[in-house]
Amino acid sequence: MAADLALVQPALTPDAAGRLTAEIRSHLGSAIIKLQQAREGQADVALGYDSWHQYVETEFGDLRELRLPVLERRALVASMRSDALPVRAIADRLGVSVGTVHSDLPETLERKPAGLRVVREQLPVPTGRVYEQTVEWLRRHPAGLTLVELAAVAGWTEGKSSGALSDVRCRGLAVRTEDRRAGQRVHLLIEVR
Repeated sequence: MAADLALVQPALTPDAAGRLTAEIRSHLGSAIIKLQQAREGQADVALGYDSWHQYVETEFGDLRELRLPVLERRALVASMRSDALPVRAIADRLGVSVGTVHSDLPETLERKPAGLRVVREQLPVPTGRVYEQTVEWLRRHPAGLTLVELAAVAGWTEGKSSGALSDVRCRGLAVRTEDRRAGQRVHLLIEVR
């Protein structure tokens, strides 16, 4: 019986597990920034790949497992589409719906009204709890964000974005305005002094 209890004891203390988790989270954010730098610097061309998606698949494995932010997923969709891959094949390779691929197609994005300007500076991806990340995304977008816009910049689902915005409102860190963009209410950060 004592031997069985020893098997369920974690190898890490709660403090060590917390530190390790924070370290992993920071590495994930920097890995995404480095992937963006590789794309912008044309690492695929430098290493002799025919396309961006071939580079990412070959170097990093199954695209369905990567869980990339929206901007990086859109770059892969554009690369696959330029190789004349059908929408369904792109969806299968990325592990997303056909509708997601359709909305990520470059020609679809060109037709969308310009509402949200994505911050292109080299800022690290926010870390910490979801509400802390949400506060940072709102801080970076002084004109506020709708839940769809938060999902786009953070690479989250709309459900996660909706919950995160509700959480920061409940904590008194943000307000939902009556202003609307694309039919959705805008959330603004409340500056705590």
